[in-house]
Amino acid sequence: MRKFSKIVLAADQVFFLVAGLGLALMMLVTLVDVVLRYVGRPVFGSMEIVCFASAVVIGFSIPYTSWNRGHIIVDFLLANLSPKSVRVLRIFTRCLGIGLFLFAAYNFVIYGIDLAKSGEFSPGFRIPYYPITFGLALSCFLQSLTLICDLISTIGEEV
Repeated sequence: MRKFSKIVLAADQVFFLVAGLGLALMMLVTLVDVVLRYVGRPVFGSMEIVCFASAVVIGFSIPYTSWNRGHIIVDFLLANLSPKSVRVLRIFTRCLGIGLFLFAAYNFVIYGIDLAKSGEFSPGFRIPYYPITFGLALSCFLQSLTLICDLISTIGEEV
């Protein structure tokens, strides 16, 4: 199990690195576009690049953020519960999360297949949409694996 967790963590970190590179790209394109727009030469397709990169940034950063428990947690609900109740609630929410992200991954795959069949692409650079969709599907699947690791850890905790 420890080896599985290390593999999931390594994949989370790779996705987080890609998200970070996407964020840097977004900032660079926006900066260059603003500067060049001032001199009358805006960057062609800057909005398209920023939109694609934002999908990657948001989608690919979720698993690692979840691994580090960097998401917002409503502690005031848990503060009044017993440790056993908190553990049961964590197990329940992890199971719900696993189901939700597997459902999202499945639907991203179906949507990606539809986009690939239809040959839909972006108007400016003519970049196909389906690779981003499949990347988000992979990220949702990785989030499910991350939640499985957290679930196993929670089940193994001493109460």
